[in-house]
Amino acid sequence: MVTLAKQHTTHVALSIFVNPAQFAPHEDLAQYPRTLPSDLKKLESLGPGAVSAVLVPSVSDMYPSGITLDVVEQRGTFVEIKGKSHQMEGITRPGFFRGVATVVSKLFNIVSWRPCGVLDHGVIWSDFSHSHSTHRTHPFPLDPQPQIQPDAAFFGQKDIQQCMVIRTLIRDLHFPLHFHIAPTARDPTDGLALSSRNRYLTASQRPRATVLYRALSVARAAYDAGARNREEVLAPALAVVDEMAREVRELDEGWEVRLDYISLADPETLEEVQEVVEEGSGFILSGAVFVGGTRLIDNIVVGVEL
Repeated sequence: MVTLAKQHTTHVALSIFVNPAQFAPHEDLAQYPRTLPSDLKKLESLGPGAVSAVLVPSVSDMYPSGITLDVVEQRGTFVEIKGKSHQMEGITRPGFFRGVATVVSKLFNIVSWRPCGVLDHGVIWSDFSHSHSTHRTHPFPLDPQPQIQPDAAFFGQKDIQQCMVIRTLIRDLHFPLHFHIAPTARDPTDGLALSSRNRYLTASQRPRATVLYRALSVARAAYDAGARNREEVLAPALAVVDEMAREVRELDEGWEVRLDYISLADPETLEEVQEVVEEGSGFILSGAVFVGGTRLIDNIVVGVEL
């Protein structure tokens, strides 16, 4: 994603922040991987000038009123995108996109005001021009000059509903940004979408974690072969998941593969599509599965220019 951003911009700033507002009380906030040192090393490996700044805010920076995972008890300002947050991922994770829209709005505003000077823990300005990079963390308050205004935002396709939510956010709240979606990064050996949660997978689970991508791929193949009815497109995908679930049950290792959902949705409204009839209208195939205790998501976009 950084490489794509650099192709469109002079300076790239990115954020590394595990956002508690995206997690429900029963979800894995406490266990979610936090890998700042290795993340910075990966950025350094991109070479001199690839990244100008990394925002590493604390929870108190982003939520000065405090934050609890129970939405009913939360206080402060939050942003919701109506009409695109309740379906697909929003069924299983009903508060997720509220958290996404809120934190993204905050990050856009922080960078627009000054070089992240509102943060207690600040921004890491990295000099990657030497073999050993220098990371300097600026605390609050910084001199408010020079002010900067980002003109482009980049997000990954793996979270396709999130991308559509943020695109709507930018449009509706008049953020002066061009929105770009980077293609999903995949393991070159088997196509598994890269995710922080992949590290939860056991040795037995990892080769079977591609089940969702294979399911979505056969649905795409059915469409390419002429299927236009929703059931005709999705039936092969459901069969792939069912077969993997049966295989894992026969292993009898104490874990299971379980489908959360598979969606065939309109790319604009995100509502479910019953008939794919108009050539060139396009749609989003997406879904989520549990592989053991790990929830994985993926998607394939058909006939849609992102």
